[in-house]
Amino acid sequence: MAWITRLLAAAAVGLSAYLLWASATLQPVVGCNAFSGADCDAVLASPWAKWLGVPVAAGGVVCYALALVGSFLAGGRGALATAGWRLMEFTAPLAIGAGLWFTGVQFVEVGSLCVWCLATHACGLAMAIAMIVWRNKASVDGPRPVALSPIAASPTIAHAAEGPPTLGLPTVLGLLGVIVLAGGQTMFAAPTVSEYTAEINEQFDLGDATLNENVEAIEEPESEATVADEPVAPREVAKPARRKGGSRMFSALNGRLKFDTYEQAVLGSPDAPHIVIEMMDYACPHCREFHEKLTEALQRFDGQIAVVVMPVPNEIACNPYVQKARKQSLGACYAAKLALAVSTLAPDEFESFHEWMLRGDSIPNSTASLIEARNHVDGDKLSRALVDEDGSLAARVKNHVALSAAIAKQGRFGLPAQILGNKVIAGPPDTVDELCETWAEAFGLQTPTDPVPF
Repeated sequence: MAWITRLLAAAAVGLSAYLLWASATLQPVVGCNAFSGADCDAVLASPWAKWLGVPVAAGGVVCYALALVGSFLAGGRGALATAGWRLMEFTAPLAIGAGLWFTGVQFVEVGSLCVWCLATHACGLAMAIAMIVWRNKASVDGPRPVALSPIAASPTIAHAAEGPPTLGLPTVLGLLGVIVLAGGQTMFAAPTVSEYTAEINEQFDLGDATLNENVEAIEEPESEATVADEPVAPREVAKPARRKGGSRMFSALNGRLKFDTYEQAVLGSPDAPHIVIEMMDYACPHCREFHEKLTEALQRFDGQIAVVVMPVPNEIACNPYVQKARKQSLGACYAAKLALAVSTLAPDEFESFHEWMLRGDSIPNSTASLIEARNHVDGDKLSRALVDEDGSLAARVKNHVALSAAIAKQGRFGLPAQILGNKVIAGPPDTVDELCETWAEAFGLQTPTDPVPF
């Protein structure tokens, strides 16, 4: 039983170390996509993958390493043997509790499974069970002769392996460790939002229009030094209709992303003083929840800010970075193309159609979506647009996907994501107030308050 314990502990150390490396280097987890329902990257990117900012895989490495050391020390005698038993006494309840906790979190909170994580927990649970069986057997058998090597069977070179000490403080500490782990993640949950400056190398010029001397290039502040020292209160701004034949060039991400706001799907006016870029997926539950906050935030800023919507379908049919089909993502590619077609044919109708698409808890089916789209644009024109003979709709989706992949190289990336100047904010904020504060800080505006109903 001793060697079974050691082998399981060594396997758990190796698996935890690999997960720690993948988490630290932002590398995709090998082989996870071969299993249905598994999404290791989503699990490692979730707030539950950290404890007070520290990857939980680091704690796994420490826990299983202590168990491995203890399993070797327990085979000796004297104080070292006692220390070995104490280490195993501490790590056994910790491994069991942590394994059950993180397995439950994946099913209940994250909604995705990490095969490597589950394998680590399985090794940890099996290791703890082996420790308990070993301990019980050693307690019953008592001290016994142990040869120094397989050929050293002479009593003159053998030592007596001492039995385990009575359970005590290490057991309590192990159980306390589980409480601290679960309590720390529950009470001091890591933020759901990742914020970083993206310095992409690729150039994304979306649309036919390009920056030139005759068109004003409007860029968001590149650093804190360019932001106004005194916040500017939201002013009464009319929400102008789209100018016929209008054009307004915009660039972000240090000029690596350029487009004409009049050629994009926009919530608000393409001439709004400030532009937020939202990358989202109609099949993404977090994006659907975020839309309500985003809509209210836009209302609070009253025309100061507009949002350019860039659908990024997480469906294998149009996203080469998705390695396996997921049931929850079915229809995302069609929904993205349909929304972009509506925004092209009837830009003023996009906002209401976009709102309809994000109602409810799940993406509407293609038939219902098409019927609704025909309520906003001419049916014949929509049919011709969806044929996409020139490939323009597919190209727009491809550009959005490529842009998200380029940004993902800079840090953990998840939808919904926002681009504010050179800054990327991945993940949904907890409240509308938090979103408003983020926008106000980025654009040098005064944070608007929630209007009091009369």
